[in-house]
Amino acid sequence: MKKLAYVLIVVSLVIALGQSKSFVQPSNAASATVDVLGLPALAVAKTDDLNPAKYDHVGQLVTYTLTATNTGHVTLHNVTVSDSPALDGFSCTPSVPVASLAPGASIVCTGTHSITQADLDAGSFKNTASATSTEANAPDATDTVCANQNAKLGLTKTDDLNPAKYDHVGQLVTYTLTATNTGNITLHNVTVSDNPPLDGFSCTPAIPVASLAPGASIVCTGTHSITQADLDAGSFKNTASATSTEANAPDATVTVYAKLYKLYFPIILSGVNNNWDVTVGYEDLPFSSSNLDFDYNDFLVAIHSVLTYDQEIKSNLQKVDFILTPEARGAVYDHEFHMFFAANIFASDGVATLTLFDQNHNVISTQSIPFVAGSNNNFMVFSHTSDIFPELSNTYETKPRLKPQRTAELSIEFNTPFFFNLAAYPLTDEHGSGMFFDPYLKVLGSGEQIFRGDSRMLVIMDINWMWPEENVRMDKAYPLTTYLPGPPPDVIFPNGWWFKHNTCVYGDGIPCPAP
Repeated sequence: MKKLAYVLIVVSLVIALGQSKSFVQPSNAASATVDVLGLPALAVAKTDDLNPAKYDHVGQLVTYTLTATNTGHVTLHNVTVSDSPALDGFSCTPSVPVASLAPGASIVCTGTHSITQADLDAGSFKNTASATSTEANAPDATDTVCANQNAKLGLTKTDDLNPAKYDHVGQLVTYTLTATNTGNITLHNVTVSDNPPLDGFSCTPAIPVASLAPGASIVCTGTHSITQADLDAGSFKNTASATSTEANAPDATVTVYAKLYKLYFPIILSGVNNNWDVTVGYEDLPFSSSNLDFDYNDFLVAIHSVLTYDQEIKSNLQKVDFILTPEARGAVYDHEFHMFFAANIFASDGVATLTLFDQNHNVISTQSIPFVAGSNNNFMVFSHTSDIFPELSNTYETKPRLKPQRTAELSIEFNTPFFFNLAAYPLTDEHGSGMFFDPYLKVLGSGEQIFRGDSRMLVIMDINWMWPEENVRMDKAYPLTTYLPGPPPDVIFPNGWWFKHNTCVYGDGIPCPAP
């Protein structure tokens, strides 16, 4: 009886202290052996399918696997597994709670987490797994995945002028600045500025913006009023900047340019007529013809010419443009109309572009032709004046004015700008002998060719000039002129002759009275 009591006391003591699973009774104890059962134990492990890689965008899925195992020697009951924050699609095999889990057995659970903007901004996402049972709880298992953060701010700037150019003081140029979060984390304290400061500068949303999500933008607008200094400088440069706490954008610079040193042909003015356009009229009959009436309306064309000079060296010619608009055809004959440039009139080769338009200014054809400075350059602009006006047009006051069926533009751009002295080509002769180009007319049928200097070509420094009506000789419509019967016949044109006319001109609305 004393031995049994001794054994019970020792067993109770060992169990209380939790220091041994079994013991051997002393040599003087009874021969019976008592085993102490093992303590309950539960463990949980957690893995992910991302590490050691990093997440970099919203919506990226990370899949987790949680394994809870009975690591003790006794069956565990009511075993459950959970995760915080809760995973999406969380499921376990076997399903939790598990009524009983034998020693060595496991529960395997899976779930996913979809990366959020908050996860990207935080730089990492930590997730904790837990496992519990009636007998024992497992130590928590924590898993951390990290972000590949990219803080980036982009900036663009546009204006409403380019590729056009400014040409007067007070001209408004409107700018649009767009700052965009092109990275993958939220930017904070975002601001946009411009130098020199723009007038009326404002942004949507208002700056500074406390937080700007990836893909979001700030749009700002402002204006600059062109100054005389901008015109003198030839250009105006404006630089936009955008900053945030996390990243700054590369500056965005926009430059607009002045329309510099553009002069209209002719450069030499005569009389009181200060415009830059000319009208050219032709008589297409031979000097020997008894029907040569000098009404200069057999074909008429208005020529608007622009000489563009280099922005850096303003005396160097860079480009010349001609806009050719037929006005009338009062002849039975058909014609070719040419633009001729003699060799060495220009000091640089280049490219000539001839564009033909219909009556609605739709392009009919465009051709690019090498311009060779050392050779004669002859461009046939209109192959048939009858295509422009199929019938006699715009010479009888009693008939309605017809629109030309063809117009043209001729542009010559030089490879190398060069000094060009317009003063060497004065328009002192009404027959165009001083011009640097020759707008000559070839008469189809008769073979006559009417070049500059020919008295059958008349050049008037007025694009709105009213020519004589059909079969009305020049001196009968413009009384300041004098007709010389010749031979050969000719007309004398005093200075300012075109300012005085009677009702025998086309365009005044009054038919010429019968002689």
